[in-house]
Amino acid sequence: MEDFARFLLEKRGWKTTRKPLFSWTGAPRELRDQYTSVTLQHAIAHWRVGDGEVSR
Repeated sequence: MEDFARFLLEKRGWKTTRKPLFSWTGAPRELRDQYTSVTLQHAIAHWRVGDGEVSR
């Protein structure tokens, strides 16, 4: 059974996963005072269901 699982993984070309890199965290520091997390959440929700326009 283990050999079959390895075969399937190799067949699909799946590679072992590695830990995600979070080097992007804190990147938009200059926008920190301009937007709050709640403002961004509302904007994202509007983009998903609205016309893509976001008013501030």
